[in-house]
Parts: sequence; C-alpha cells; structure tokens
Amino acid sequence: MGKLICDSTTSSPVIPWRDPTSAPSLDQLDVDQSTTTTATAIATIKPTAWEHVSGLEDQQRRQLQRLYTKGVLWKHPESQDFPPAVVFRLSHGGDVEADGNCLFTASMRAMGLIGVSGRDLRRRTVRRFLEDIGSVADLERDLIGGAIKHMYSPDLGSGWGVHVVQEVKLLAKKEDRKGLDLAIDELVHLGMQRELAAESIYKERCIAVDDGLSWAKYMSISGCPDDEYDIITLQYTEEGLLTIDENRDGHAAAFGDDIAIECLATEFKREIYVSCDVTSMTLALHIIMIDVGIGHNSIANVVFVLFPKKHNVDRSRRYNALQEYLLETLLVQAHGSDAMVDEENCVFFLPHRPRSEICSPPFFLFMKGTGWCGAGGDHYEPLIAHLSSPISLEKVGLVL
Repeated sequence: MGKLICDSTTSSPVIPWRDPTSAPSLDQLDVDQSTTTTATAIATIKPTAWEHVSGLEDQQRRQLQRLYTKGVLWKHPESQDFPPAVVFRLSHGGDVEADGNCLFTASMRAMGLIGVSGRDLRRRTVRRFLEDIGSVADLERDLIGGAIKHMYSPDLGSGWGVHVVQEVKLLAKKEDRKGLDLAIDELVHLGMQRELAAESIYKERCIAVDDGLSWAKYMSISGCPDDEYDIITLQYTEEGLLTIDENRDGHAAAFGDDIAIECLATEFKREIYVSCDVTSMTLALHIIMIDVGIGHNSIANVVFVLFPKKHNVDRSRRYNALQEYLLETLLVQAHGSDAMVDEENCVFFLPHRPRSEICSPPFFLFMKGTGWCGAGGDHYEPLIAHLSSPISLEKVGLVL
C-alpha cells in the first residue's frame, strides 16, 4: 500500500544542507517560549555502548555494534544539491521512560534538540497532521480515517487469528468524568454488572478514535493534568469484554504510531529510519498481513505508511526481499526463540519519508518490541547519528 497522506502544500521552513564534516542543522521549534537548537546538542548526549543496552539478543547486539563500527550509508533519493553519500555511525542514545511519550522523547534526543520537551514535539506533530489532513482530497481523508479506525476502533468480528486481545480506545473529557461515573452507578443500581455498565456508558458518551479529528484529540494526550481528555481502553477477547482501563489518574498517554512518525518526518523535512529487531513479531506479522489483505486487529505500528510505491527500483527490490525475509522469520519464530536467523539480517531499518521535500539528513530511532498486541505496543529509543568520513559501499555496514 502507498502512503495514505498526500504531499503537503504547507510545511516547515526549508532546512539548509550543511557539509557532512559538521553536524546537521535543525530548524527552530516555535514552542511555548523561544527555543534555540544547535548542532552541538548531539555532542552533549553521552552514547551508550551496545553491550550495556538491555533487552537485546547477543547476535542483535553484535550486529548493532557492527553498524556503529562500520556505519550506515545514506543518499538523498532525489536532490543533486546533497553530497553523493553520507555515512553515519549509530550509537544508542540512552533509555527513555516508558510513559507513552517515548516516540517524541526519543525523537527529541535523536535530533539533538535543546530546551524542547516531548510534549512540544507531540503538539507540533498533531498540528502538522491537522494542517495536512485539511488539504487532502476526500478519498485520501477517508483512507486515513479507515486506517485510524482499524488501529483504535477495530472490527471485533475479525482479527482473532492473530492475537487473543484487541483494544478499543475512547476519549472522555476530564470535566465529564464525574457525570460518567454517576451514569454508570445508575445502571449498576438497576442490577447491571459494573464492567458492562461502564462499557455501555463509555461507548455511548465518549469519543471513538476512528477518524482524523479524533486521532488528533487522542494524539494530543500526554498523560498530564492539563490534557483535555482521558484515554479509556476497552480490552476484548473473542468471547467478549475482558477488562476496562478507566485511567482514573489520567496518566495514560497516547502512544506514538506510524502516522505520528510520518508527521514528524514531514514537519522536519527529514527521513526517519526506525531500526527494528526481528523479535518484534507484531511488526513482522502486520507488514505481511496488510500487503496480502489478511484480516487483522488494532496493533500498534501498522505499517501502512512505510513503503510508498514511488520508491526507486532498488528500494522496491529491498521491499520484496524484506517481505520474503519476514515470512521466513515468522516460520523460524514459530518453532521457538532459539531458532534465530542469521546475524547480518537480525536488524533492519524501516524508512518513513516526509510527504514533502527532504532538506536535511535523516534521524534514527530504535524500536523495541514489547510483545504486547494493543495499539502502542512498541517502545522507541534514540539512536545518535555520528557523521563519519565517506567510505566505499563495500566497507559500510549497511546501505539505507
């Protein structure tokens, strides 16, 4: 499937290319107070050696260390104004708190932004999305809404062949919580089981995340007291309602998804490469399932925006090879975790391209699969890109 959002006609100021002997320049964020970003920000982040990063298989650790030693090579896909090739050595940028804001916090660190919070990037991401969706044709808007509905308000009549639990996300205004509780109590007093009463009231009175505008409301939630909405999560098995996370303290944040990543890429006019390990079973399943049309449920990181058909021949071949590789991975993983794939292929990069021009080098994120099947089931950490001297294709660790 191609990208679901058209090229935006409104975008951030162009970020000029700088010589690869210096760190890439970054555009200035228009956050609550004036904030300046500098190239020295990346130098202030102390990278973590891969041997000290938790949650990795030994062969994944060795491959990531190899990519740090040899580097990854990136070429601008179109522009002649960029150097012919840039090599980056990638180190781990440190742990990120698993508070639902990890995508934005990790992106902030990966870009080396100073004085900017994850909430600033979250707000900017949502604003970019609203500007873009307001300019697309009705068909495109419907496609986007369908993808959002699939992730956060799935059809509970299908998808059970993949995971045993599916989630439905609802938004409750903080100011309405007391009224919702009173309505639930009324049904309980009439003899209804409390969870069923809560399910009924929440579905009736809360906002379903099933289109662009509701996604923007959802993605604005950072788990802070000044959020307008609280996230209510209904969890289902094939037999029916399993449990309800009522999020009484209001601390639940909206996990960044692939739509958010693409909005970040567009806002900063940079490709974003997400490094994934093959143990992220959720990701592997859904790349294949979406392309072949198998029924599926609301798992995070549904990769409908990752592989636009406009890629050149080389990238198209890599896409086909990736599909074959993931199919093989699924067969291996189905026979046990000890049956690992060959070491050179245990880590790969998924590209998220901006919907407008690319004006700066990419930045990199590391995705750790958590094994959870609900929306937002993966955790993002920053990769710090160290510019290296250009070398031959044969000597780099990976060509993007």
